[in-house]
Amino acid sequence: MKNAFALVLATVMGLMGCRNGNREAATAAPSKPAEVKPPAHSDEAEHEELPKRVRLPKEVIADAKIKTAPAVKEALAATTSLPGEITADPDKSARVSTPVAGRLADLRFKEGSVVKKGDVLALVRVPEIGQVRAGYNATRAKAASARANAERLATLGAKRVMD
Repeated sequence: MKNAFALVLATVMGLMGCRNGNREAATAAPSKPAEVKPPAHSDEAEHEELPKRVRLPKEVIADAKIKTAPAVKEALAATTSLPGEITADPDKSARVSTPVAGRLADLRFKEGSVVKKGDVLALVRVPEIGQVRAGYNATRAKAASARANAERLATLGAKRVMD
């Protein structure tokens, strides 16, 4: 490197110095600067083509814990551990509620199970079952009375007894 720097410095000083040793030539209009060629890489070897293979020293292989083995054809493990989260598909699920308040006694399905209409999904214990049954029976009685009244009115209307 020192030899290359000294060569460039000497070339520049020679180009800038006086040509004939007189002052008039030095003050004359500057001539076109000469092209300076970069010095040859005398201290470096020729650049070679990039290698196709790289060989690591045994110490590097041991420190990096690199293991090699011949390629073989074999079956892969059936399971793979991956991070993730499993959630229910909102388009294929429904919220199920009971018509009365109570305590869930038995659950007869698992999340993701396929269920059909009429399948028993759960058993609910209802402490006020007596009141619920009484309300149900009262409603059925009112419905039967309303039907009977409607039939009676229809019969009277057919006989033209009513105005």
